[in-house]
Amino acid sequence: MNVEEAIKTAIDFEKRIWKAYQKAEDEVTGEAGKRIFGLLAQEEKGHVEYLESQLAMWKATKKVDAEKLTTAVPSREIVREKMASVESSLGGKTQASEVELLQRALATEREATELYRNMAQTLPQEEGRLFGRFLEIEEDHTAIVQAEIDYASRTGNWFDIQEFTV
Repeated sequence: MNVEEAIKTAIDFEKRIWKAYQKAEDEVTGEAGKRIFGLLAQEEKGHVEYLESQLAMWKATKKVDAEKLTTAVPSREIVREKMASVESSLGGKTQASEVELLQRALATEREATELYRNMAQTLPQEEGRLFGRFLEIEEDHTAIVQAEIDYASRTGNWFDIQEFTV
């Protein structure tokens, strides 16, 4: 896959994720679910816009700018700190549909992580850095969705770490 194909593939992928998160935000009834899906939809929309600008830059100059990509989603470390000290607003009851939507979101984020990992490793260095930054962001998205699932399903796990044993 060349750089232009990679960017176009990423645009198509991000558009699909964006639409899925918009739909999930509409379907979910809980306030916390609406917030997480709204944030993720906003983030994916930003990814589409960024990738479209990178595609235009690539076509004009045969260069990309990996330094400009930012994220509204906090890092995994910040999420761990905040979620450890503040009770989630999901409350004591979580509808099964919310957990199902979160599980679909987790599968999507894992798919995105793998896509960007492959692109980062196989493309030339500068272009690979562009997708390396996406990889970092998608890993953070994965961690946030996993934390929401862990809390909502009351598994006793937090970020895939068992919090207690019986």
